Amino acid sequence: MRIAATWAIAFLIACTCAAAPKPAPAPAFAPDQSPQPTNQIDLCGAGHLPRVTEKSLADGGLTTFLASAAKGTVAVDWNGTSARVVDRCHLGGAYVEAKGNGSWRFRATNRVLFRTDEIAGDCSKATHVVAAYITRGAPDPVQMSAILVPLPCPPADDPRPAPGCIARGLTGPARRKKADALMKDLPIGRVPEADPAKVLEVFALIPDKDWGLRYAAKVPGDCPLGGQSEWLGSQYMASTGDGMGEDQTVIELLDARRRRPPPKLDWSCSDRNCLCTPVFLQCFPGQFDPFFSRPGVWNPVEPEKK
Repeated sequence: MRIAATWAIAFLIACTCAAAPKPAPAPAFAPDQSPQPTNQIDLCGAGHLPRVTEKSLADGGLTTFLASAAKGTVAVDWNGTSARVVDRCHLGGAYVEAKGNGSWRFRATNRVLFRTDEIAGDCSKATHVVAAYITRGAPDPVQMSAILVPLPCPPADDPRPAPGCIARGLTGPARRKKADALMKDLPIGRVPEADPAKVLEVFALIPDKDWGLRYAAKVPGDCPLGGQSEWLGSQYMASTGDGMGEDQTVIELLDARRRRPPPKLDWSCSDRNCLCTPVFLQCFPGQFDPFFSRPGVWNPVEPEKK
């Protein structure tokens, strides 16, 4: 018998998206050198999330990527060495360009974290979403660098092997076992000081379970990423049931009419709401430097009139 006590996940677990301190100056990179994840954790909050460049894009390369980015948030199949754009996957969200200094151009999507019910069709074969990227070259870009965020795996109770995500080939029970091992090595109390890549790995493995959402809600580092995770949690309702352990709390997706609308990147509220700011804005030092040096404050580039 389920106890009639429900609450929104957003209020169950607090968002760790307070304004971040100004990052320390970072060494400049050569124009043709892409920043590496090493020593980026404290700098911008991306930790060891995968990074790709135009050289690691397969099957159509940069041309295919840019064509997909013009249509919406890009999903890729990343194998640790190369990324293939899943061009028949159409995820929600769109990229917004932020003003900056230098010859590189920065864009980030307003949808960084997804619910597992949003991943269907060809999207189920993807592993990551391109959260933010920079390009150089005009009018046709010839260089790019991007940061990837893992997409959620299928529901944790699904007995079938996952066709994609970061646990391709693993069944729901196997993914839960892997998430349990990760949480044992990284207790939730240590999450605020952890690598965001490890924290989001837990979420991706069990995206429709209480602990998956709890870990996502505490993702450290980048304040806008924390805002995205808070929004994700607001899409669900948690109710106390009569199960044991993890299953004592049951997660249910809110009715569409009760869900908060998708995040909107809006410079006018960015100084007071992290959800209004693009993710990873400070993550490409020496290539793209935001127009404003104060973290969280940004200006959009107005789309060119056709």
